[in-house]
Amino acid sequence: MSEYKNILLAFGACVLVWAGYEMFIKPKFEPNSQSLVDKASKIPISPEAPPACFVSEDESLKEDREILSNRFVEGKIRLRGALLDDFSLKNYKENTVQDTPVRLLRPYGTPHGYWVRMGWEVKEKDVILPTQDTVWSVKKGGSSNELNIGWKNSQGIEFEQKFSLDKKYMLKVVQTIKNATSRTLFVRCKGEIFRQSPVEIGDHWLSYEGPIAVCNRVLSNIPYSDLEKRSRKFKEANWGGISDKYWLVALVGDFDSQSVEGWSEKNSDGMYCMTLAQKFVPVLPKESHIQVQNVFLGPKEVKILDYYERTHKIQRFDLAVDFGWFYFITKPVFYILSFFKTYLGSFAVAILLLTVCVRGLFFPLAVKSARSIAAMQRLQPKLLMLKERFKEDKIALNQAIMELYRAQKINPFSSIWPMLLQCPLFFALYKVLFISIEMRQAPFWGWIQDLSAPDPTSVFTVFGIIPMDLPSSLTIGVWPLLMGATMILQQRFAAAQNVALDRSQQWVLSYGLPALFVYMMARFPVGMIIYWTWNNILTILQQYFIRYFKLVGDNA
Repeated sequence: MSEYKNILLAFGACVLVWAGYEMFIKPKFEPNSQSLVDKASKIPISPEAPPACFVSEDESLKEDREILSNRFVEGKIRLRGALLDDFSLKNYKENTVQDTPVRLLRPYGTPHGYWVRMGWEVKEKDVILPTQDTVWSVKKGGSSNELNIGWKNSQGIEFEQKFSLDKKYMLKVVQTIKNATSRTLFVRCKGEIFRQSPVEIGDHWLSYEGPIAVCNRVLSNIPYSDLEKRSRKFKEANWGGISDKYWLVALVGDFDSQSVEGWSEKNSDGMYCMTLAQKFVPVLPKESHIQVQNVFLGPKEVKILDYYERTHKIQRFDLAVDFGWFYFITKPVFYILSFFKTYLGSFAVAILLLTVCVRGLFFPLAVKSARSIAAMQRLQPKLLMLKERFKEDKIALNQAIMELYRAQKINPFSSIWPMLLQCPLFFALYKVLFISIEMRQAPFWGWIQDLSAPDPTSVFTVFGIIPMDLPSSLTIGVWPLLMGATMILQQRFAAAQNVALDRSQQWVLSYGLPALFVYMMARFPVGMIIYWTWNNILTILQQYFIRYFKLVGDNA
């Protein structure tokens, strides 16, 4: 037992060292954005202002704004610059405690500024164009989901923008230029998305967050880190935007337009920018020209993205959801999960049912794998005899083992193939649970109110009885412990059947591995922990069923 104690003491010592570092040594970083706001709250907003010269949201919101809204969203357009810089999703809340809608865009000039601007480019350099300081005037408008604004420069050229929200999350922008000069102008409209850096993104590698574009049906991810080094240009862009884990702001060219190009960069003001521009067209003297662009501002719900992909002829719009390498498996799995959720009314219960279905689908493979393992176990005495006979000659030992396998008609890899066949589906389901917005703030039984967040309880505070703030690395809740307990049962059940393992190996598999998984996955979304726990329970039941009904033979 001494080796078990040593392993346990070593593991405990590692945990104590890590906890001590987290609580007493690791430097504490305090956000300084508020101090920057307070310090610069009276600095006027200017497009040339350096990124440190922020204003407070209250100060920025003093600028005149016009409201656009429907049942799902509410946006505000800042008349100075014609910026859409305040946009909320009514049906989604920031958290489960406060009834505050998700704020997708934030006011211009603030530390977390995030806004959209539509404008023009003209080849003639002497033409005066509207800027971010241009004050637009409101024209006679219509309903709450429409807004018409206009501006006329000193050269007599008129610019108009008509914003109209559809019934959900698409904003249509019709831009008109009236050429009052005596010469032909070559113009094009463009859309720009600006986001103040640095951007806070998730620390999980399972989901991409950042600038994104689809060009000629090919997806391009443009990480923020790449834009720190150089800008990126692309042609034949169908759409491009900035993607968060659950939300998307995307520019979409008019589906009747062609030759749309785009670029993404980090500009001199320290802001990330995604631009889509249509082709230049001539506007004759005394004539007008109209160009259309669309802006999607909403959740990355697959059914919504698929709807707009059909109605607006957007290429691969569903790729805004990071389905990963196993797209051809992941998306069907998502549809099945959504189907279950529609009829069961609970995303959590849908996860449990889908796991049962997956286990049932692969049950024949599990039986085949168990039979192969049982056959290998029956050969253990003969294998031990061969190892003793050829202990000085490894080559002869391997040849003798292979001859034994052939004589008994056993394939040593037949127990592995069923597991390998399950891996793509397992990872697809794992990916769906991580990226699915349907899991966000979805409740479960008891204290779980958000399947996308970690288990809020902690064993180190006796599940909330002791009032103490702990580092995230020591927040191990009830569900991770349940997952660990089911892993222990599963490993012990499997180890009892595997006579090839010595006691120390069985101890590591039965206790060491589950303890490591509990610690590593404690901060994972609790929905994934519930899935893993339920999967372990089904595995135990499956193993018991196979043994009870002797599906692998009497000697198993």
